[in-house]
Amino acid sequence: MDNTDDIILNTTFGLAFPLLFGLEGAAEILLEYDSGAVEGVEDLDQTYSFRIGYRW
Repeated sequence: MDNTDDIILNTTFGLAFPLLFGLEGAAEILLEYDSGAVEGVEDLDQTYSFRIGYRW
């Protein structure tokens, strides 16, 4: 833990909620951090996902 040059962190945050008649909506944020990324590449990647599904 003394050397923090090569840290990789993958984190997902999400929220799901009921809609109508068994339908469900959800939103997610995926954060991927790489402190050892090569020059010219961003350290933090962000992905946003939205979905609608059915629950029975």
